[in-house]
Amino acid sequence: MSFSYANIPDAALEEAVEAEFGDNSFALEKKSQYYNFICPFCGDPARPNKKKAYVYRDRWLFRCYKCGQSMHFMKYLKENDDAAYKRMLLFGFDGDRSDDKREEVLPKKKVDLPFEDGELISLLDHHPLAEQAVAFCQGRRIRPEVYDLWFVCQEGDQFLKRDDLGGLVLNEQGRPIGNEFKNRLIIPFYKYGGAWTQFDARALDPDNKLRYRNFEGVKRQAYNIDFLDVTKPFYILEGTIDSTFIRNAIAIGGISHFDEVIADNPQIAEHKENCTVIWDNDNAGELARIESVKKGYKWFNWSGIKEKDVNGAVLSGEMPVDDDGYVSTQFIEGRSLPPEGAAIIFALERGDMAARERQKQRETRLQLVQKMQAKQKVEVWF
Repeated sequence: MSFSYANIPDAALEEAVEAEFGDNSFALEKKSQYYNFICPFCGDPARPNKKKAYVYRDRWLFRCYKCGQSMHFMKYLKENDDAAYKRMLLFGFDGDRSDDKREEVLPKKKVDLPFEDGELISLLDHHPLAEQAVAFCQGRRIRPEVYDLWFVCQEGDQFLKRDDLGGLVLNEQGRPIGNEFKNRLIIPFYKYGGAWTQFDARALDPDNKLRYRNFEGVKRQAYNIDFLDVTKPFYILEGTIDSTFIRNAIAIGGISHFDEVIADNPQIAEHKENCTVIWDNDNAGELARIESVKKGYKWFNWSGIKEKDVNGAVLSGEMPVDDDGYVSTQFIEGRSLPPEGAAIIFALERGDMAARERQKQRETRLQLVQKMQAKQKVEVWF
Protein backbone atom coordinates (compact mmCIF):
# COMPACT_ATOMS: atom_id res chain seq x y z
CA MET A 1 0.00 0.00 0.00
CA SER A 2 1.83 3.11 -1.21
CA PHE A 3 1.22 6.66 -0.13
CA SER A 4 1.72 10.14 -1.52
CA TYR A 5 0.14 13.43 -0.58
CA ALA A 6 -0.62 13.76 -4.28
CA ASN A 7 -2.93 10.73 -4.02
CA ILE A 8 -5.29 12.52 -1.63
CA PRO A 9 -8.22 14.00 -3.58
CA ASP A 10 -8.53 17.78 -3.49
CA ALA A 11 -12.15 17.36 -2.42
CA ALA A 12 -11.02 15.46 0.70
CA LEU A 13 -8.46 18.15 1.54
CA GLU A 14 -11.04 20.89 1.03
CA GLU A 15 -13.43 19.11 3.35
CA ALA A 16 -10.69 18.75 5.96
CA VAL A 17 -9.75 22.45 5.80
CA GLU A 18 -13.37 23.51 6.12
CA ALA A 19 -13.92 21.13 9.04
CA GLU A 20 -10.76 22.34 10.77
CA PHE A 21 -11.31 26.09 10.37
CA GLY A 22 -15.03 26.34 9.66
CA ASP A 23 -15.82 27.47 13.19
CA ASN A 24 -17.02 31.09 13.37
CA SER A 25 -14.00 32.05 15.49
CA PHE A 26 -11.70 31.51 12.48
CA ALA A 27 -13.85 33.57 10.05
CA LEU A 28 -12.98 31.15 7.26
CA GLU A 29 -13.24 32.54 3.73
CA LYS A 30 -12.92 30.35 0.65
CA LYS A 31 -11.37 31.73 -2.53
CA SER A 32 -10.62 30.01 -5.80
CA GLN A 33 -6.90 29.75 -5.01
CA TYR A 34 -6.78 29.71 -1.22
CA TYR A 35 -8.56 29.68 2.14
CA ASN A 36 -8.13 32.73 4.38
CA PHE A 37 -8.80 32.70 8.15
CA ILE A 38 -7.66 33.80 11.61
CA CYS A 39 -4.53 31.89 12.64
CA PRO A 40 -5.17 29.21 15.30
CA PHE A 41 -1.68 29.85 16.71
CA CYS A 42 -1.52 33.62 17.12
CA GLY A 43 -5.11 34.77 16.59
CA ASP A 44 -7.37 35.69 19.50
CA PRO A 45 -11.05 34.90 18.82
CA ALA A 46 -12.05 37.10 21.77
CA ARG A 47 -11.09 40.29 19.93
CA PRO A 48 -11.07 41.43 16.28
CA ASN A 49 -8.18 39.98 14.31
CA LYS A 50 -6.98 40.34 10.77
CA LYS A 51 -7.08 37.12 8.80
CA LYS A 52 -3.38 36.49 8.31
CA ALA A 53 -3.47 32.69 7.90
CA TYR A 54 -3.88 30.92 4.57
CA VAL A 55 -4.10 27.44 3.09
CA TYR A 56 -3.07 27.62 -0.56
CA ARG A 57 -5.01 25.12 -2.62
CA ASP A 58 -2.36 24.52 -5.29
CA ARG A 59 0.20 23.16 -2.81
CA TRP A 60 -2.01 22.71 0.29
CA LEU A 61 0.41 24.87 2.21
CA PHE A 62 -0.59 26.31 5.60
CA ARG A 63 1.02 29.71 6.27
CA CYS A 64 0.48 32.57 8.70
CA TYR A 65 1.97 35.94 7.80
CA LYS A 66 1.71 37.15 11.36
CA CYS A 67 3.46 34.48 13.45
CA GLY A 68 5.36 32.81 10.62
CA GLN A 69 3.95 29.27 10.95
CA SER A 70 4.43 27.47 7.64
CA MET A 71 3.87 23.79 6.87
CA HIS A 72 1.99 21.39 4.63
CA PHE A 73 -1.62 21.12 5.72
CA MET A 74 -1.10 17.41 6.38
CA LYS A 75 1.65 18.25 8.85
CA TYR A 76 -0.69 20.72 10.55
CA LEU A 77 -3.26 17.93 10.97
CA LYS A 78 -0.61 15.54 12.25
CA GLU A 79 0.43 17.99 14.96
CA ASN A 80 -3.01 19.29 15.89
CA ASP A 81 -5.78 16.84 14.95
CA ASP A 82 -4.72 13.22 15.22
CA ALA A 83 -8.06 11.72 14.16
CA ALA A 84 -8.37 13.92 11.07
CA TYR A 85 -4.76 13.24 10.15
CA LYS A 86 -5.24 9.47 10.22
CA ARG A 87 -8.36 9.70 8.09
CA MET A 88 -6.52 11.77 5.50
CA LEU A 89 -3.39 9.65 5.68
CA LEU A 90 -5.37 6.60 4.62
CA PHE A 91 -7.09 8.53 1.84
CA GLY A 92 -9.77 10.22 3.87
CA PHE A 93 -11.87 7.26 5.00
CA ASP A 94 -14.75 8.34 7.20
CA GLY A 95 -16.50 5.04 7.97
CA ASP A 96 -18.55 4.91 4.77
CA ARG A 97 -18.89 1.24 3.81
CA SER A 98 -18.92 1.82 0.06
CA ASP A 99 -17.41 -0.83 -2.19
CA ASP A 100 -14.96 1.60 -3.81
CA LYS A 101 -13.44 2.43 -0.42
CA ARG A 102 -13.31 -1.26 0.44
CA GLU A 103 -11.16 -1.85 -2.62
CA GLU A 104 -8.84 1.02 -1.72
CA VAL A 105 -8.03 -0.18 1.80
CA LEU A 106 -7.27 -3.78 0.86
CA PRO A 107 -3.48 -4.18 0.94
CA LYS A 108 -1.61 -5.20 -2.16
CA LYS A 109 0.08 -8.59 -1.95
CA LYS A 110 3.44 -8.25 -0.19
CA VAL A 111 6.08 -10.92 0.27
CA ASP A 112 6.51 -9.91 3.91
CA LEU A 113 2.85 -10.46 4.81
CA PRO A 114 1.70 -14.07 5.42
CA PHE A 115 -1.51 -13.77 3.41
CA GLU A 116 -2.52 -14.98 -0.01
CA ASP A 117 -4.52 -12.87 -2.46
CA GLY A 118 -8.13 -12.71 -1.31
CA GLU A 119 -7.38 -14.11 2.13
CA LEU A 120 -8.02 -10.79 3.86
CA ILE A 121 -11.41 -9.09 3.89
CA SER A 122 -11.84 -5.46 4.83
CA LEU A 123 -14.29 -4.70 7.59
CA LEU A 124 -15.86 -2.36 5.05
CA ASP A 125 -16.97 -5.42 3.08
CA HIS A 126 -20.48 -6.87 3.21
CA HIS A 127 -19.32 -10.35 4.14
CA PRO A 128 -20.57 -12.50 7.06
CA LEU A 129 -17.09 -12.79 8.58
CA ALA A 130 -16.51 -9.02 8.26
CA GLU A 131 -19.91 -8.34 9.82
CA GLN A 132 -19.03 -10.69 12.68
CA ALA A 133 -15.81 -8.73 13.22
CA VAL A 134 -17.69 -5.42 13.13
CA ALA A 135 -20.12 -6.73 15.75
CA PHE A 136 -17.14 -7.72 17.91
CA CYS A 137 -15.63 -4.24 17.59
CA GLN A 138 -18.91 -2.54 18.34
CA GLY A 139 -19.35 -4.75 21.39
CA ARG A 140 -15.95 -3.56 22.60
CA ARG A 141 -16.92 0.07 21.84
CA ILE A 142 -14.03 0.52 19.41
CA ARG A 143 -14.56 3.59 17.24
CA PRO A 144 -15.56 3.01 13.59
CA GLU A 145 -12.79 5.27 12.28
CA VAL A 146 -10.38 2.78 13.89
CA TYR A 147 -11.88 -0.60 12.99
CA ASP A 148 -12.89 0.41 9.48
CA LEU A 149 -9.19 0.15 8.63
CA TRP A 150 -8.90 -3.41 9.96
CA PHE A 151 -9.43 -6.80 8.30
CA VAL A 152 -10.52 -10.36 8.90
CA CYS A 153 -8.78 -13.46 7.60
CA GLN A 154 -10.89 -15.98 5.73
CA GLU A 155 -10.59 -19.73 6.20
CA GLY A 156 -10.00 -21.89 3.15
CA ASP A 157 -7.73 -24.57 1.67
CA GLN A 158 -7.05 -22.26 -1.28
CA PHE A 159 -4.95 -20.10 1.03
CA LEU A 160 -2.57 -22.92 2.04
CA LYS A 161 0.97 -22.90 0.67
CA ARG A 162 1.59 -25.20 -2.28
CA ASP A 163 4.67 -26.31 -4.19
CA ASP A 164 5.19 -26.07 -7.95
CA LEU A 165 3.28 -29.33 -8.46
CA GLY A 166 0.28 -28.17 -6.45
CA GLY A 167 1.06 -30.22 -3.36
CA LEU A 168 0.68 -28.82 0.13
CA VAL A 169 3.82 -27.45 1.79
CA LEU A 170 4.18 -28.96 5.27
CA ASN A 171 5.99 -27.73 8.36
CA GLU A 172 8.28 -29.77 10.61
CA GLN A 173 5.26 -31.25 12.38
CA GLY A 174 3.75 -32.37 9.08
CA ARG A 175 1.00 -29.76 9.07
CA PRO A 176 0.08 -27.58 6.08
CA ILE A 177 1.62 -24.10 6.04
CA GLY A 178 -0.59 -21.08 5.50
CA ASN A 179 -3.93 -19.67 6.64
CA GLU A 180 -2.62 -19.63 10.22
CA PHE A 181 -4.67 -16.54 11.08
CA LYS A 182 -8.02 -17.76 9.80
CA ASN A 183 -11.17 -16.43 11.48
CA ARG A 184 -9.23 -13.73 13.27
CA LEU A 185 -9.52 -9.98 13.34
CA ILE A 186 -6.38 -8.54 11.75
CA ILE A 187 -5.21 -5.27 13.29
CA PRO A 188 -2.52 -3.71 11.05
CA PHE A 189 0.30 -1.71 12.58
CA TYR A 190 0.12 1.12 10.08
CA LYS A 191 3.24 3.15 9.45
CA TYR A 192 3.49 6.70 8.21
CA GLY A 193 2.40 6.50 4.59
CA GLY A 194 -0.12 3.68 5.04
CA ALA A 195 2.11 0.59 4.69
CA TRP A 196 2.11 -2.19 7.28
CA THR A 197 4.18 -5.31 7.88
CA GLN A 198 3.23 -6.15 11.48
CA PHE A 199 -0.18 -6.90 12.96
CA ASP A 200 -2.14 -8.44 15.81
CA ALA A 201 -4.57 -11.27 15.06
CA ARG A 202 -7.46 -11.43 17.54
CA ALA A 203 -9.62 -14.57 17.64
CA LEU A 204 -13.31 -13.93 16.96
CA ASP A 205 -14.33 -17.24 18.51
CA PRO A 206 -14.87 -16.56 22.25
CA ASP A 207 -13.98 -20.18 23.04
CA ASN A 208 -10.56 -19.93 21.42
CA LYS A 209 -8.06 -20.08 24.29
CA LEU A 210 -5.36 -18.43 22.15
CA ARG A 211 -6.95 -14.99 21.94
CA TYR A 212 -4.04 -13.30 20.18
CA ARG A 213 -1.52 -14.42 17.62
CA ASN A 214 1.32 -12.19 16.49
CA PHE A 215 3.25 -12.21 13.25
CA GLU A 216 6.77 -13.49 13.91
CA GLY A 217 8.01 -12.93 10.37
CA VAL A 218 9.27 -9.39 11.06
CA LYS A 219 10.68 -7.50 14.02
CA ARG A 220 8.11 -6.60 16.66
CA GLN A 221 6.98 -2.99 16.45
CA ALA A 222 4.90 -0.69 18.60
CA TYR A 223 1.36 -0.08 17.41
CA ASN A 224 0.80 3.54 16.31
CA ILE A 225 4.43 4.53 16.88
CA ASP A 226 4.69 6.64 13.72
CA PHE A 227 1.81 8.84 14.85
CA LEU A 228 3.04 9.43 18.41
CA ASP A 229 3.76 13.03 19.44
CA VAL A 230 6.26 12.84 22.29
CA THR A 231 6.25 16.60 22.81
CA LYS A 232 2.77 16.29 24.36
CA PRO A 233 1.47 13.94 27.08
CA PHE A 234 1.65 10.42 25.64
CA TYR A 235 0.99 6.91 26.89
CA ILE A 236 2.38 3.40 26.56
CA LEU A 237 0.02 0.45 26.99
CA GLU A 238 0.31 -3.29 26.60
CA GLY A 239 -2.75 -4.06 24.47
CA THR A 240 -3.45 -2.73 20.99
CA ILE A 241 -7.21 -2.44 21.48
CA ASP A 242 -6.70 -0.76 24.87
CA SER A 243 -4.48 1.88 23.26
CA THR A 244 -7.18 2.91 20.78
CA PHE A 245 -9.15 4.40 23.71
CA ILE A 246 -6.32 6.73 24.77
CA ARG A 247 -5.27 9.79 22.81
CA ASN A 248 -1.63 9.90 21.69
CA ALA A 249 -0.88 6.33 22.78
CA ILE A 250 1.05 3.33 21.55
CA ALA A 251 0.81 -0.38 22.39
CA ILE A 252 3.86 -2.61 22.81
CA GLY A 253 2.18 -6.02 22.97
CA GLY A 254 3.35 -7.01 26.43
CA ILE A 255 5.67 -6.19 29.31
CA SER A 256 8.61 -8.06 27.79
CA HIS A 257 8.74 -5.68 24.82
CA PHE A 258 9.12 -2.47 26.84
CA ASP A 259 12.92 -2.16 26.81
CA GLU A 260 13.10 -3.14 23.14
CA VAL A 261 10.56 -0.50 22.12
CA ILE A 262 12.38 2.17 24.15
CA ALA A 263 15.69 1.20 22.53
CA ASP A 264 14.19 1.29 19.04
CA ASN A 265 12.53 4.66 19.63
CA PRO A 266 14.96 6.89 21.56
CA GLN A 267 12.61 9.87 21.29
CA ILE A 268 10.47 8.22 23.99
CA ALA A 269 13.23 8.27 26.60
CA GLU A 270 14.22 11.78 25.54
CA HIS A 271 10.72 12.98 26.46
CA LYS A 272 9.97 10.58 29.31
CA GLU A 273 8.64 13.45 31.41
CA ASN A 274 5.62 13.45 29.07
CA CYS A 275 5.12 9.67 29.20
CA THR A 276 2.78 7.64 31.39
CA VAL A 277 3.02 3.86 31.21
CA ILE A 278 -0.38 2.23 31.73
CA TRP A 279 0.39 -1.39 32.57
CA ASP A 280 -2.52 -3.79 32.95
CA ASN A 281 -4.23 -3.87 36.32
CA ASP A 282 -2.85 -7.25 37.46
CA ASN A 283 0.09 -8.66 39.42
CA ALA A 284 2.40 -8.67 36.41
CA GLY A 285 1.45 -5.06 35.71
CA GLU A 286 2.23 -4.09 39.30
CA LEU A 287 5.73 -5.53 39.04
CA ALA A 288 6.30 -3.91 35.64
CA ARG A 289 5.14 -0.60 37.11
CA ILE A 290 7.94 -0.76 39.68
CA GLU A 291 10.54 -1.21 36.95
CA SER A 292 9.26 1.53 34.62
CA VAL A 293 9.03 3.96 37.54
CA LYS A 294 12.67 3.22 38.37
CA LYS A 295 13.50 4.28 34.81
CA GLY A 296 11.79 7.62 35.31
CA TYR A 297 8.39 7.08 33.67
CA LYS A 298 5.13 8.25 35.13
CA TRP A 299 2.66 5.58 36.24
CA PHE A 300 -1.09 5.14 36.10
CA ASN A 301 -3.00 4.79 39.37
CA TRP A 302 -5.59 1.98 39.08
CA SER A 303 -6.95 2.50 42.61
CA GLY A 304 -10.68 1.83 42.80
CA ILE A 305 -10.82 0.20 39.33
CA LYS A 306 -11.58 -3.52 39.32
CA GLU A 307 -11.19 -4.30 35.61
CA LYS A 308 -7.91 -5.70 34.32
CA ASP A 309 -7.40 -3.34 31.38
CA VAL A 310 -8.57 -0.12 29.76
CA ASN A 311 -11.14 -1.68 27.45
CA GLY A 312 -12.68 -3.62 30.32
CA ALA A 313 -12.84 -0.45 32.42
CA VAL A 314 -14.49 1.42 29.54
CA LEU A 315 -17.12 -1.30 29.16
CA SER A 316 -17.78 -1.41 32.92
CA GLY A 317 -18.09 2.37 33.13
CA GLU A 318 -15.10 2.68 35.47
CA MET A 319 -13.35 4.89 32.92
CA PRO A 320 -15.44 7.79 31.58
CA VAL A 321 -15.48 8.25 27.80
CA ASP A 322 -15.81 11.59 26.02
CA ASP A 323 -17.98 12.39 23.01
CA ASP A 324 -15.25 11.21 20.61
CA GLY A 325 -15.02 7.75 22.17
CA TYR A 326 -11.74 8.29 24.02
CA VAL A 327 -11.22 7.92 27.76
CA SER A 328 -11.52 11.38 29.29
CA THR A 329 -8.20 13.21 29.13
CA GLN A 330 -8.81 14.74 32.55
CA PHE A 331 -9.46 11.28 34.00
CA ILE A 332 -6.21 9.90 32.57
CA GLU A 333 -4.11 12.92 33.53
CA GLY A 334 -5.60 12.90 37.04
CA ARG A 335 -4.31 9.36 37.56
CA SER A 336 -0.92 9.86 35.88
CA LEU A 337 1.51 10.22 38.76
CA PRO A 338 5.22 11.15 38.79
CA PRO A 339 7.91 8.56 39.50
CA GLU A 340 9.23 10.53 42.48
CA GLY A 341 8.04 8.94 45.70
CA ALA A 342 6.28 6.12 43.87
CA ALA A 343 8.15 3.37 45.74
CA ILE A 344 6.76 4.63 49.04
CA ILE A 345 3.25 4.78 47.63
CA PHE A 346 3.52 1.25 46.23
CA ALA A 347 4.79 -0.09 49.56
CA LEU A 348 1.95 1.56 51.45
CA GLU A 349 -0.64 0.21 49.01
CA ARG A 350 0.58 -3.33 48.46
CA GLY A 351 3.71 -3.88 50.50
CA ASP A 352 6.93 -5.01 48.88
CA MET A 353 5.46 -6.51 45.70
CA ALA A 354 8.81 -7.55 44.31
CA ALA A 355 9.70 -9.40 47.51
CA ARG A 356 6.33 -11.16 47.53
CA GLU A 357 6.80 -12.22 43.93
CA ARG A 358 10.29 -13.60 44.63
CA GLN A 359 8.95 -15.54 47.59
CA LYS A 360 6.16 -16.94 45.43
CA GLN A 361 8.68 -18.05 42.81
CA ARG A 362 10.84 -19.73 45.49
CA GLU A 363 7.81 -21.60 46.81
CA THR A 364 6.88 -22.73 43.30
CA ARG A 365 10.41 -24.01 42.64
CA LEU A 366 10.46 -25.82 46.00
CA GLN A 367 7.18 -27.55 45.21
CA LEU A 368 8.54 -28.60 41.82
CA VAL A 369 11.70 -30.04 43.38
CA GLN A 370 9.67 -31.94 45.95
CA LYS A 371 7.47 -33.46 43.23
CA MET A 372 10.54 -34.54 41.24
CA GLN A 373 12.13 -36.07 44.33
CA ALA A 374 8.95 -37.98 45.11
CA LYS A 375 9.02 -39.54 41.64
CA GLN A 376 12.66 -40.53 41.83
CA LYS A 377 12.53 -43.33 44.41
CA VAL A 378 15.93 -44.86 45.12
CA GLU A 379 15.93 -48.65 45.21
CA VAL A 380 18.07 -50.31 47.93
CA TRP A 381 19.58 -53.78 47.28
CA PHE A 382 20.34 -56.07 50.20
